[in-house]
Parts: sequence; structure tokens; C-alpha cells
Amino acid sequence: MKVWDDVSILKEQKNLCIALGTFDGVHVAHRALLESCLNEAEKRGFESVVYTFMNHPSTTLNPDDPEEVLTTLKEKTAIFEDMGFDHLVTIYFDEEFAALTPKAFVEQLLYEGSERILCCGFDYRFGAEGAGDVETLKALSEELHFTLLVQEAVMDGEEIVSSTAIREALRKGNLEKAAQLLGWPYGGTVKDFGREHSGPTARSIYGLMENKIGPRAGDYRIRVTYDVEGTTDVFEAGVYGRNVTIMDPDGKIPYENKIYYVVFEELL
Repeated sequence: MKVWDDVSILKEQKNLCIALGTFDGVHVAHRALLESCLNEAEKRGFESVVYTFMNHPSTTLNPDDPEEVLTTLKEKTAIFEDMGFDHLVTIYFDEEFAALTPKAFVEQLLYEGSERILCCGFDYRFGAEGAGDVETLKALSEELHFTLLVQEAVMDGEEIVSSTAIREALRKGNLEKAAQLLGWPYGGTVKDFGREHSGPTARSIYGLMENKIGPRAGDYRIRVTYDVEGTTDVFEAGVYGRNVTIMDPDGKIPYENKIYYVVFEELL
């Protein structure tokens, strides 16, 4: 997969099927949209593209209280590549980008003499102040001559699967529901910034989770991957916001290891 930070690179590509979205969490509804994009690209012989952002839009639209994210850009990039996309375009969502009109936003994705298929979710919003929606895209598809594919809502019982619903589940400590909506157990990378010894081996490892939402404060059973060989063990940990205190009484985690991947398995 080729990764770009400039949308103008799309003008060098002939026929494209482009998935549009923030894709925070890359949850089961996002995956339905992304799979539709890949399938349509394969059927038409087009190259597949994900068009998303380096930063969450709320960092610009609401800088005093930005949304806590479910997945980092690094995590999303790995998922898109694993799914089989040909290209990933990541744009920094700044004030200039936020001011684009809906039509100007779409026009940057098009190129005369090339075919474009744009794929989005049913609730997709774009353009200055979120003025553009699916109905706007339908009208623009006729004016600007591109094909539009819209992914309908994916339901979990009576609830629409969304990043908002997953954040709410995590804030309540409902890991089972969060995992069901995501499609995998929630976790993240934790950086070790200190240790406390309370005996020959008993100790606590103090870690800070990468810049993403932590589950509800409390004590958890977690699974930690702590070396390049992928060694994993189950530990108990105290979680408060992004702070994760791992209880490692047997000294299983080597002192030289400073970065871990933590999966939150159960609220104790």
C-alpha cells in the first residue's frame, strides 16, 4: 500500500474507488464500507483508496475539548494495508481544509478523463461546517459525473454501530460491548515511564497509554504483549484515564522493555 499526504497525487492515478471517512476505530460498520469499496474496485478493475485524516477533525473544530480517539493513525494504516488497499491518502484537518465548500472538497478527488467511485457511510458529513451530506453527494455526482456508493447503517440490536457508541461503552467499562462493535478487543500501546519495587521481585509498572481513550477508571485484567517475539501474559492493572499501572509481582516483563501492547480483557 502506498501512503500519501497530498491529495493531488490522485490526479496521477487513472480510475479509483475511494473510501471517505475519519474511520476512528475502524469498527464493523467502517469495515462494511471499506469491504464494499474493495469489492467494487476489484469488480471494475480500479485501484482502491482510503481518504482520511492525520488528526481527528475535532482537534481543529473543537480544540479546547477534542474527541478522544479509538485508533491512532498508525493503527488505522496497518488495518487498511492488511485489508488490501492500494493507496492511503492522509490529510491534515486544519482550518483551511475545514473551510472548503462541499463542492470544492469533492472536486479535489476528481480528474478529467478518469473515473471515480466515491464510497461513504449513510451519515457522512463534509465541507465547511459539515454542510455536505449524502444528498449533497448525490446531487454532485450528477453534476460532476462520478459514481456514489453509500453504506447503510450497520445495527447492533436496535443501536447503530458508531464510534460514539464504542466510546460510551468504554467509558462505562463495558468491554464486551466495545469489542463487539469494534470487531476485536480494545487495547493500545503503553509506554513504561517508571517502576516501583516492593520486595525482591514484586513491583508495579507505571505506563501511559498512547493518545487515545482509556476505559472507565478501575481495576482490570489485561493481556500484555511485551517483546518483539510477541510474548504475552495476563496481569492485573489499575487504569485511570490513560494511566495504566501494571502489577507484575513475578517480574515477568523484562526491565529493558519499555513499550507494550495492552488488551483490556475484563473489568474486575
